Amino acid sequence: MDASSLKKIFFIAAISGLAGLSEANAVPNAVATSTTVPAVTPPIVSTITAPVWIPTIADYGETISTPAPRAMTVPPEASFVTLTRTLLPSRTLPANVDVVNPEDARKFDAQNAGEALSRETGILIQPKGSSAYPLTARFRGASPNQTLVLIDGRPVEGSGLGPADLSEIPIEQIDHIEVVRGGLSALYGPNAMGGVINVISKRATYTGYPVSHVSYEDASYSRQTYKLDFGSRQGPVDYFFYGDQEWESGFRSNSDNSQYNIGGNAGVSMGKAGKFIFDASSFHNNAGLPGFRCANIFDPLCLTSTAPLDPTGFNNKDEKPASTPVARQVRDDTSLRASYLVDLPHDTFLAARFFGSSRETDLDDSADPNPANATSIDRREHSKGADLQLTLPYGLLAGASLIHDDENFEDRLTPSNSFNGNTDNVGVFAQETWRWKALTLIPSGRYDKNDQYGDQASPRMQGMVDATDWLSFTGSAEHSFRAPTLDEAHLDPTLSPEKAWTYETGFVTHESSRTLKVNYFRANVEDEIQSSSFTAGNVASARRQGFEIQIDHTVNEFFRDGWNYTYLQNVGMPAGVHHWVALADSPRDTVNFYAVITPNKKWEFDPTLRYESSRFSGNDGTGTKMGSRFVMDVRMAYQWRQMELFLGLNDLLNKRYEEEPGYPLPGRTVYAGIRLRLWG
Repeated sequence: MDASSLKKIFFIAAISGLAGLSEANAVPNAVATSTTVPAVTPPIVSTITAPVWIPTIADYGETISTPAPRAMTVPPEASFVTLTRTLLPSRTLPANVDVVNPEDARKFDAQNAGEALSRETGILIQPKGSSAYPLTARFRGASPNQTLVLIDGRPVEGSGLGPADLSEIPIEQIDHIEVVRGGLSALYGPNAMGGVINVISKRATYTGYPVSHVSYEDASYSRQTYKLDFGSRQGPVDYFFYGDQEWESGFRSNSDNSQYNIGGNAGVSMGKAGKFIFDASSFHNNAGLPGFRCANIFDPLCLTSTAPLDPTGFNNKDEKPASTPVARQVRDDTSLRASYLVDLPHDTFLAARFFGSSRETDLDDSADPNPANATSIDRREHSKGADLQLTLPYGLLAGASLIHDDENFEDRLTPSNSFNGNTDNVGVFAQETWRWKALTLIPSGRYDKNDQYGDQASPRMQGMVDATDWLSFTGSAEHSFRAPTLDEAHLDPTLSPEKAWTYETGFVTHESSRTLKVNYFRANVEDEIQSSSFTAGNVASARRQGFEIQIDHTVNEFFRDGWNYTYLQNVGMPAGVHHWVALADSPRDTVNFYAVITPNKKWEFDPTLRYESSRFSGNDGTGTKMGSRFVMDVRMAYQWRQMELFLGLNDLLNKRYEEEPGYPLPGRTVYAGIRLRLWG
């Protein structure tokens, strides 16, 4: 980032300060105490009655409630909906769930959902350096295909289209992200095997002038980002809009990109007749794919080498050439979602949700200097479906869902590889909540029928014991499964779903200034699918076990910190192996740490650290060994009235490393910017 860029940032800051940002409009330091009681309040499954707490749009995702205003730096009320499809306060939750707030993710300059989740317990995000490559999540050593990603409870990639790209979900869209580690097919069906990520969309919570955020950011490698979001409530109508535009030259050759995200939602409250909500979003990305960087630095197109460049040889020069210097990828994604919510007689609540998405990925490298790399494909995906949920008296919940997916894959250079495929998945589910004194039991189950792989039953039992007002014990056992993708089914139509039994047990403590979570997990996986571009088959089994520890601590008004630790033992029996071996991409130890230092109300310093132990890219210690790494980020922010100036360094120690062999990451990067809050 050059001097002219810094001048631009502070020039914008100066103009904004002169534009009439008065002290009268300054953001309050605490949440206002007044609130409007909702006309329709979803049922709350909880034995806790204090403190008195009213669900908000952010909590339930789609309620018609109107919460009290909150300051820009104050996170939403702590609650959770993904675990049981009903609203649960945070103090009732087991140790294998987490909530990620955008304000916390901005402390290490997260731009999307994938980057926001990169510091979470038990999650591995493996960036390749270019925005053309997707960001997917691995839970506890499970494959990205075994992670279910939802937006407001609806699957992003249907049931058979593969893992969701988390880089397509911008931080401006997110109110918070709910994470459940472990299987949850009993409520969500296919692919909820390793874990569930549920992105809760931001919705308007203020009346009057639209609350708006405008920001500009300039960073290393000519990255420029412009962002805008605003929303308001006017009588029975609420609306929220977001948009961002980004350009970047990229760390490596042919890794430039241009992208935008736009979207929003609107809702109409109709009193006793309920509420209707409509959501829409559009994503576009045009980027270069620099490709695999091989060990032979004198062979930039990797014509003679298939070994990746060793990170010890990174020197900010030899890792930069692109082995696919002319490859381009254009992605377009459009999504539409609608919901109808109504409070029915006899303590019954109905939520009907509808969704549809269209995605196209056009990759062209037909003119590559290396004929072995030449490719030209167009992949079109469509997913649509509906989800019906009834929250009934006496702790009962029931519902059904339908998903239809289709894929059109065109290989323009080798037409024989082209194919069309589609699949339908229908599921019904039910859940009951039983309470007796300090004990809570939540049995649930789901039955899925798919036109490709047949029927699957997924039972689950969740138990919680409130031993004291500050200590609770939790445990669960669940059966979950992962559906074959349409690509895998095309290669082998006889594939069976992957199946797993997952067991969790742990405890949570809540003290006045400290929260501690400890959790043990084990997953026994059968019929695991191993696939490549040419083959697929049910050949493997796996056993994943370990434990997780999380601590969040508020020392005083000037300092708070937290850390998490994951110990993972991920072993399996791949094809041709008849004994347990360590599986690929499974670091034994992972540690994340954060601190928030606020010497006064205007300044904030945010250091974050991540440690990963060494791991191999192949099974049984084969492939590339990626050594242990210690990465540190730091951010400094200054807030004046309703303006925030920030400056940060990612990878402060300039650790040269890669998350995927052959795809070097840039080392230390610098960013700076300005964020304004208007009217609210």
